[in-house]
Amino acid sequence: MMGGGWGGRPTSDGPSGAVSICQGDVRNTPIELLESRYPLFFEKFSLREDSGGAGRFRGGLGVELAVRSRYPAAVNFNLERTLCAPWGLWGGRPGTICEAKVQSSPGSPWAAVKKQTRYPISPESRVVFLTAGGGGWGDPLERDPELVAADVREGYISAESAADYGVVLDGATGKVDKQGTETLRARLREK
Repeated sequence: MMGGGWGGRPTSDGPSGAVSICQGDVRNTPIELLESRYPLFFEKFSLREDSGGAGRFRGGLGVELAVRSRYPAAVNFNLERTLCAPWGLWGGRPGTICEAKVQSSPGSPWAAVKKQTRYPISPESRVVFLTAGGGGWGDPLERDPELVAADVREGYISAESAADYGVVLDGATGKVDKQGTETLRARLREK
């Protein structure tokens, strides 16, 4: 089980990569431990950029996990939140949906998988899980521009997504362009 993002709150961003069930036996197991016990190779295990919905308080981020099996294997997929994105509140934007995709060999097309048991994979296969992000809370144009710049620096959102908050960043330094931000926000509020 992998955690996803929770929704933004009236006073803070939503938690990222949170397990949404109350079971004492669900843990964030280190990938090094998993690799030492199972024939798996983890290419990536990180927070999913741009998965939290924009808002005055951003939705929490989902998780991106890319894995390969060292031997032929079968994978069980059981995904929820694949059609209806986690909604935002009070003007916040929705988070992303949960997704899984399989590439059977390098360069081959990706296949989307939602619910399937014993999906066959080979050592050449790449499996990517993308958990859902939480919805934002409040108008994204009310988010502190410095928080948006920090989110870009941390890799929580892409530089392109700063525009969803009406924030203009200096391309060379990543710092907030205050005049550009005021102009963009004024234009977006007129719509």
